[in-house]
Amino acid sequence: MNQRLFSMLVAILLLSGATNVRAQYPDTFFTDETRPNPLYFLYDPPVNSKTPDGEFYNDWWYYEWGKTQREYSYAVWDEDAELMSEEELGVYNDVMGIEVGDKAPEIIQLARRAVNDVVRANKMAKNHFKRVRPFAFYGEPSIAPEKDEHLSQTWSYPSGHTARGWMFALVLASIAPERAEAIAVRANAFAMNRVICGHHWKSDIDAGKIEASVIFAAITGTPEYQEQLQKARAEYEKIAYPDEPASVPKTLSEKSKADGQIYDMQGRKLESLPAHAPYIHNGRKIMK
Repeated sequence: MNQRLFSMLVAILLLSGATNVRAQYPDTFFTDETRPNPLYFLYDPPVNSKTPDGEFYNDWWYYEWGKTQREYSYAVWDEDAELMSEEELGVYNDVMGIEVGDKAPEIIQLARRAVNDVVRANKMAKNHFKRVRPFAFYGEPSIAPEKDEHLSQTWSYPSGHTARGWMFALVLASIAPERAEAIAVRANAFAMNRVICGHHWKSDIDAGKIEASVIFAAITGTPEYQEQLQKARAEYEKIAYPDEPASVPKTLSEKSKADGQIYDMQGRKLESLPAHAPYIHNGRKIMK
C-alpha cells in the first residue's frame, strides 16, 4: 500500500470516528458563555463538620440514614444503573413504557444534548465549590470501596449524577407529560441512591436538581429544543401508542404510575425515604 492511499484511509477512519463521536455526544444548546451559570444561582453548601449541628445537620443525618439502606437490593453502585440503555437496566425504560436507547434516536438526541449542557455546568460548579465527598470526609468506605480512592479525588457539590438524571427526567416529562409523575419519582430515587452510596451529601442532591431545573428552563426557550421536541414526541407516541392516533390525549396508566413508585436495582424502592431529616427538640425527635 502506497503512502498516499494509506493516508487517505487514515483520514477516512478519523472522519468516521469523529462523526460517530458527534452522533453519540451531540453539541450542547448553549456555549459556556451563554448557558445559565450555576455559580450565580446555587447557594454555598453547608460546611462539612465533625459536629452534626446547624446547617450541616441535615447532611449528616441523611449520610447516617443512607448507610442503613446499603444492605437492600435497590442500593447499587451507579455503574449498574444506566440512564440510557436498551437493556432492562435503563433507569427510565419502564416508566416511559419504551426502551430509551438507540431505537429511539430522536429522544436520545434531545436528551443527550440537554444532559451535556448540565454536565458542563456541573463540572465548573464542582471545581468552584470543591466539597469533599461524605465517605472521604469521614474516612469510611462507600458502597463501592474499590472506587473510593478515585472518587475521593473528585468533588461532591453539586451532584453530577443528580443533575444528569434530573435533566433527563425533565426532558422525558416534556416528551411524555402523562408520565411526568412516575418519571419524577424515579429521578428522585436515582438521585437519593447517591446518598445511600455515600458519594454525596443531601444538599449535593438538592443543588443538582436546582442546577438541572434552571438550565432546562433556559433550554426549552430555544427554537432548537422546540423543534427537536416535536420530533421526539412523534417518535415516542409511535413507539408507545402504535395503535392510537396522535390526536388522542394520552393519560397515565395505572401500571406506569405503579412502575414509578416501585423501584429495583437502579436505586429504587426507597420505602423508608423520609421527607425531611428529624431534629431533636427538648429531648424529642421531631420531623421538620
